Amino acid sequence: MQEYPPMVRDVQELKFFQGRFPVQIEVPNGSTLSKNDLENIASLSTWALDPNQSEVRCEGIRSIIMARQAGIIKGGYEFTALQLSGIGHRRFSEKNDIVTLEDGFLPPSAENFMEKLHGTKMSTTYFRDGRMQTIRPLYRALGTYTAKELEEKIHNTLEVAQDKFDSLICPHVEAYGRYLCPELSDNEGPFGFFVCPVPSATADRIGRQIIHKFSSLHFQGISVQEAIIAYHHLFFSVVEPLVKGIRELHDKGRVHHQPHLDNAYALSDKAYLVDWATMRSPGLDSLERAANRTLDLKRISDDYQTIFRQIFHRSPGWQKMDTQAEIKGVETVMQIYSRNPEVSILKHMLDAERNGFHIAKNEVTVIDGMIQWMKDTFYGADAYTKRKIGRNVPCPCNSGLKYKKCCGR
Repeated sequence: MQEYPPMVRDVQELKFFQGRFPVQIEVPNGSTLSKNDLENIASLSTWALDPNQSEVRCEGIRSIIMARQAGIIKGGYEFTALQLSGIGHRRFSEKNDIVTLEDGFLPPSAENFMEKLHGTKMSTTYFRDGRMQTIRPLYRALGTYTAKELEEKIHNTLEVAQDKFDSLICPHVEAYGRYLCPELSDNEGPFGFFVCPVPSATADRIGRQIIHKFSSLHFQGISVQEAIIAYHHLFFSVVEPLVKGIRELHDKGRVHHQPHLDNAYALSDKAYLVDWATMRSPGLDSLERAANRTLDLKRISDDYQTIFRQIFHRSPGWQKMDTQAEIKGVETVMQIYSRNPEVSILKHMLDAERNGFHIAKNEVTVIDGMIQWMKDTFYGADAYTKRKIGRNVPCPCNSGLKYKKCCGR
């Protein structure tokens, strides 16, 4: 059996396990796994124990959640479960751009996952070289991670776990593993899986939490408009810690690219953001940083509209309300992010139009207005002049450079 060198420098344990799929599991320093936890992870990842016959819960397409032997404390909250990602996948179907997950969890495969999805699914949009770019990988293994994907996931998680946030809790790497059979590998190396803590085996991600909470409210005798107001207040209260946490991440000079609501848990006054594979540091250009910050916020506001459609699509005239929901979602995240309840996206869209600023299409859109707002508020000359920032002091955007070599260029 081939042994691979550890993917991280400090590994406290490296073990081999047999089963339907032999694996090499590595446990880095800082892991809180018990011996029993590790044995359960090995049984599930090798498929010596069929996940369908186990007390686990499926999460998304390629993850399962299992209870851990003993809870741990992270950020003042107890975490009593583990997420195993990359040991298999759920059946799913796609129709009218909507992915429906089905019962049953299948083993990992080298089959190309991307051929089963259409449009921009599983893509990441970012701003570089003066334009929006959408990257959609040509290949992803079905139900597992390629060597490159696993490496990015591990190293980004290790990096962000060192940071301190007031509103955000970040995962640490409990373990990761690599498959040792030829059918689960490519020319980059063996496919693998990733293990991190999650709050509980029953907790919902933010998107489902909002839907479930809203469904539990009693709306008998009230109008649709009153129900929409209730939805807005619920969304604001649940999402506020996540948006504040993204602001903290941005202030540290990084962007996430995928802070969608199915990637995070709401924990009272904090958010727990699970997957960090797409995190990066944007370039030094102030427009590039403003645009990529904006894309993080737009990802959250898009979920506002998506959930709105799920809840209100049967209401009379909902299409007209849908346009209003897009504006409301955008302004909600902008207001939380800037701590300014008076932010108006329409004003900044008009500013963008006057400035001839439109990067997404040939006409000014909501995303252009958001970028204009981000530039004016956090990167514009006025924003720095008002604070009397000297050219030789560290740049307020936290890039680590002097202002004159960064946003003051």
